[in-house]
Amino acid sequence: MLARLIDYAESLGYGLAPACAKCFKEGHHRPGSLHYIGLAQDYNLFIKDADGELEWRKDPESHRPLGEFWESIGGTWGGRFSESSPGAGDGVDSNHYSLTFRGIK
Repeated sequence: MLARLIDYAESLGYGLAPACAKCFKEGHHRPGSLHYIGLAQDYNLFIKDADGELEWRKDPESHRPLGEFWESIGGTWGGRFSESSPGAGDGVDSNHYSLTFRGIK
């Protein structure tokens, strides 16, 4: 599924890079996080600006097309976590892409 997400991002002209590769050692994710068992990945998103330069984007709206695609193939998108209203997609963890496992997202 991650390969499909990366392919989709590239089809939109976006670039993705795995975020926080060393967070496991630094305690960035809470105990029990799906990141620890390989069922969740955070991605840094890069979109070309008006000058054609890649610009790092972390806002939920920039991640929305990828998040909605991820959901359409069965994943859980962090842009839905703590969103302002159901379906808003403006949640606090918009760069989080995971599978649901034992009730954990």
